[in-house]
Amino acid sequence: MSTTRTEALLAEWAGSEGPVGGAARLVRRLDSGPTNEVSLVEAGGCRYVLRVPSAFCGLPPGIDRSRELAVQCAVAALGHAPAVIAADAGGDFLLSSWVDGRTVAPGELDDATLESVVVALRSIHGLPLEVGAIDYAAHCLAYLREQDVNAQLPATCRALIRDLEASSLRGLCHHDLNPGNMLLTPGGPVFIDWEYAARGCVLLDYAALVAEWQLPAERMCEVAALDCAALAIASAFYAELCRLWHQLFD
Repeated sequence: MSTTRTEALLAEWAGSEGPVGGAARLVRRLDSGPTNEVSLVEAGGCRYVLRVPSAFCGLPPGIDRSRELAVQCAVAALGHAPAVIAADAGGDFLLSSWVDGRTVAPGELDDATLESVVVALRSIHGLPLEVGAIDYAAHCLAYLREQDVNAQLPATCRALIRDLEASSLRGLCHHDLNPGNMLLTPGGPVFIDWEYAARGCVLLDYAALVAEWQLPAERMCEVAALDCAALAIASAFYAELCRLWHQLFD
C-alpha cells in the first residue's frame, strides 16, 4: 500500500522537532473532501486535526490558502473556529486544535441552536479583517472553464449575481456552511473548513443554512431578521454554486 501524504508528513515530523514538539501518531481518518486528506492525530497527549492536500491537481477555484489561514486565525480569536497550531506557508499542511463537538443533522436544528448560530455568524460577518473579496462572476466562470476553456457565464447566472450584490450586505463569509462544517460545543458553535472564506455577500451563509439544514426560509428570515426576497435571491445563487461545484467534482 502506498504511503499517503499524511503518513509521509508524520514520518517527517518524527525525525525532527515538528510543530508539536516531537512525533505525532495517526489516530484515524476524518471525513475528507476531494481536495484534502483530513486526519485526527495525537502527540503528547493532545489531539489535533491535520489537513494536507489530496492528489487533486492544483487548487480548485476560489481557494486561497493564505487568506484561509488569516480568516481561521481571526475567527478562532472569537471562539468560533479551531485554533491554528501550525501551517505551511505554501499550503502543504494545516494543523488545528481538535474541537470536541457534535454536528447537527438536517431537520434537527432547533430554534435555540439556530439563534446561537445566527449570533455567531453576525460576529464573524462583522470582523474588520482585511482579506480579499470574492468575485462571484469570476468564481463561477472558473468552475465552468475547468471543464470547457471557452465557456461563458450564462446570462441567468450574471443576473443572479447582479441581484445578489444589490440586495446583500457585505462581510466576512464562510461560503461553505454545511452540516459537516459546523460543530456545537458548550461554548457555542464552531465552524471548520474555511477554504472558501472571503469577504462577500453575507446572505449566502444564511442561504446555506436554509438549504443544508432544510429550514423553512420564513423561519430563517424571522430568526435572523432578514428580508425574505433578498434571501430568496441568495438561495437561488447558492443553489447555482452547489450545482457548479458538484458538476466539477462528482
